[in-house]
Amino acid sequence: GYVLRRIIRRAVRHGRLLGRREPFMDVTAGVVIDVMEGAYPYLSDQRARILKVIRQEETQFARTLETGTTHLEAALAPLTGAERVIGRRPESLPESAPVLPGEVAFRLHDTYGFPIDLTVDMAAEYGVRVDREGFATAMAEQKDRSRKGTKADLARHAELGDLYQAILRRAGESR
Repeated sequence: GYVLRRIIRRAVRHGRLLGRREPFMDVTAGVVIDVMEGAYPYLSDQRARILKVIRQEETQFARTLETGTTHLEAALAPLTGAERVIGRRPESLPESAPVLPGEVAFRLHDTYGFPIDLTVDMAAEYGVRVDREGFATAMAEQKDRSRKGTKADLARHAELGDLYQAILRRAGESR
């Protein structure tokens, strides 16, 4: 689920920071399965499926990470002159730190699938805070637009239902 996906994504990112470019999480998971299969025998039964899913998630996220990082770094460039410090935490930044607009963080999330927590962590490494309120506002606006679109789709389906009923009344049921 979601929590496992976040763990895998963080591990992939940190693997990249350590210079790992090829998939490695499935190998790591295989070792964990070997160690834990005595206590959790179903891990052995599901080994191939588990490793396949992990490899797919890692491969897919590697592309997202690459694209999102490129766009994030481009957005951060005008905001910072600070040296990148891997591991600098967002909570350690002063209030006076430059701020990445929430709309930019949302665009990274919405367009490229770049997770907000990763945006916050990476921006902090460059000494930049992220406008989380602006992100939340943009996210709420998107959900509202989506909800309105869904209502319009339902109305269209209702119109088609009415049309179908009119045709059925006129032509009768088919056999």
